[in-house]
Amino acid sequence: MTSITQTSPKLDRFGLPLPTEDDVFPPLSDDILRVPVGDDASIFRRDVVEHAMKQHLGVNLDAFDDCGYSIHSEQSETGDVSDGGNNNEPYRWKLQLLHNDPPVFQVDNFFTPAECKSYVSMVDSNNNGDRNDAKAVQITSPTFMNSVSRRTSTTWFCRYDGVPTLLSKAQRLLNVDLNQMEEPQIVRYRTGEEFSYHYDEIPSMQLSNGGQRLATLLVYLNDLDEGRGGGTIFRDLTAANKGKAKRKGSNNTNQLTVRPTTGTALLFFPSFKDGTPDVRTLHKGEVALDTKMIAQLWIHQREYKAGVPENNLQSDAKAGVGGEAARLGFV
Repeated sequence: MTSITQTSPKLDRFGLPLPTEDDVFPPLSDDILRVPVGDDASIFRRDVVEHAMKQHLGVNLDAFDDCGYSIHSEQSETGDVSDGGNNNEPYRWKLQLLHNDPPVFQVDNFFTPAECKSYVSMVDSNNNGDRNDAKAVQITSPTFMNSVSRRTSTTWFCRYDGVPTLLSKAQRLLNVDLNQMEEPQIVRYRTGEEFSYHYDEIPSMQLSNGGQRLATLLVYLNDLDEGRGGGTIFRDLTAANKGKAKRKGSNNTNQLTVRPTTGTALLFFPSFKDGTPDVRTLHKGEVALDTKMIAQLWIHQREYKAGVPENNLQSDAKAGVGGEAARLGFV
């Protein structure tokens, strides 16, 4: 006779079963509208993008031509092939709509390879960020006691005046004021680290500082090959045009996933223009099998006051951001 071994469910300190992912983040009702992109998504259509942005902060379409390429172009900093380009092939942003409603965008070439290297070296050389002149302060980002999401990574909170390129490009892309920008961050995920499903909205008790987050901007600073994890996955959004994206249990096998590619930016909107959180934007950073580095920035409804590092002011970055805007041809 074959014996069958049954595994008992894990219990909390009260003897109750631990909550599942669907307990914490219940599947969305089929009545909640989600519209994937169409079969012609690779073709930039200004009218489609404008319609997708109607209820959200959106992007500055004046920065792009009718093919979705940025009006400005950026030369490779070195002109060397090792830098990813040469003087005959300038970098231009390429805007792509990945999901229609809620809108999710990808911007290719948002950072040049040299800019990515510069931001990575900023935190590598910074070590623990305990110098008075450090451009970024390192903190460990474990799961907090009351958090419903698991996060295992390291985060550096950057001084505004230390990252003028990121701020200038974000301002150009989103047409927002510097004062609406939260502390810029650089995040490192080492092998086996992740950020499980979560929302980017902030708790109601923190809304007095700048209101809700309207936009999330991530810039991937390095590549992760297919099969090496580290992708950004939207649980309830579908990557292909197969009708309204519906999720029943865990059966959405075609979840919208953005792979880390050096210099590519991911843009989505945690809340609507009025600050109402958009529950459709639940996402995660899947377990990375290799080191993954990103720069990230959140945009608030109103003026935001930074808390980290000490005396971190948006106004300190105005000169540097203006200089970058001039260099890049934004003004």
